[in-house]
Amino acid sequence: MGCKQLMFFMWYLLENYSTNPDVKYLVDNLELYFIPDMNPDGYAYNYLTDPGGGGMWRKNRKRLWRRNIGVDLNRNFGYKWDMIIMAHPPTRVMRPSVESLPFLK
Repeated sequence: MGCKQLMFFMWYLLENYSTNPDVKYLVDNLELYFIPDMNPDGYAYNYLTDPGGGGMWRKNRKRLWRRNIGVDLNRNFGYKWDMIIMAHPPTRVMRPSVESLPFLK
């Protein structure tokens, strides 16, 4: 889900909480976590190269070796959320929050 799409979803929940029973149920009975952007440097790069939208850069901008730049942070989680693989700063920062979630215990 893209950043803007997530923001629209959050607004939808806020604006329809009192009138839509499905929205009220979701908000009242689930723990919802919203992370609008885990890749700020990749997002900024897309904005720089495609200011009108449509940028397709998925990775962060960390230089790994000569010609390769970046790690796809959407895929930087280990099998069954193996936390050892969460090595890059944006995913490493999320590690304590992810580990504290009850469904991972």
